[in-house]
Amino acid sequence: MVIPGLLSASFYRAASLGLRFASVVSPRACISPRARIGQGVVIFPNVVVNTGAVIGDHVTLNVAVTVSHDTYVGNLCNINPGAHLAGNVTVGEGSYIGMGANVVQGITVGSWSIIGAGAVVVEDIPPNVTAVGVPARIIKTRQEGWYER
Repeated sequence: MVIPGLLSASFYRAASLGLRFASVVSPRACISPRARIGQGVVIFPNVVVNTGAVIGDHVTLNVAVTVSHDTYVGNLCNINPGAHLAGNVTVGEGSYIGMGANVVQGITVGSWSIIGAGAVVVEDIPPNVTAVGVPARIIKTRQEGWYER
């Protein structure tokens, strides 16, 4: 299990040293030439990343994820199998989108938030919370910086 605080601290330490990381993209993924992919990204088979999407550094896009047009996925995010991000979505740094979750058009998921498996996000989600269900509802709020412990 990766500890979020350790991951974020390591990432920023490496960046401050000028280190760069290779990204790994499955040949079975479909990435628009007009999308931007950061460093240290892992993209699994059957992922679709559409035009204008921006994928930050050290992001995992697991099997069959879709990232629609003009969506931004921040650094250190984990988007799990079968999750779908509609157009103009923003996923803040360090967020975790559970398997099969859907985030509708124009929604923001705040940094370091967790969206449960199968959730449907129809309203903006603030930072540092866990939201689950259909529609997604906040069930837990954490203090800022919880991931550094």
